[in-house]
Amino acid sequence: MLLTKDKSLCEEHQKIIVSEENRRKHRAINIEHSLVRHYRLDGDIVRQEKCCDFLVLNDSKKRAYFIELKGTNTSDAVQQLESAVSRFKDEVNEYAIYLRIVGKNMRTHQINSTEKRKLEEKYHGKLLCKSGQMEEAI
Repeated sequence: MLLTKDKSLCEEHQKIIVSEENRRKHRAINIEHSLVRHYRLDGDIVRQEKCCDFLVLNDSKKRAYFIELKGTNTSDAVQQLESAVSRFKDEVNEYAIYLRIVGKNMRTHQINSTEKRKLEEKYHGKLLCKSGQMEEAI
């Protein structure tokens, strides 16, 4: 089991959880003070394969937020998200999966790519893309 509480980057009931890299930022707001965990996947927990950057788990609500922070090359974000979900499927099998891509200057053709649409359909519309920064209640 790779997603242990001791590897979490946040406190158990942390109010704001920030995933940030190269001026791209995802802010998860824990309004209800749920039991949460936060992990840096790419380069920390996962080192030998492509993976998304962060994972935020709301253990109280059984929600898993896979977060990819991209520069200008957003085309491989879908692959990185799929790889992360596949790798951690046993640990989050009881969780609803939410996918997030925060990129720099995301263009319409990137946001509406075939790969992105397929992933969005697979996860029933739980994929969101935004430029620069994303903030959401978890």
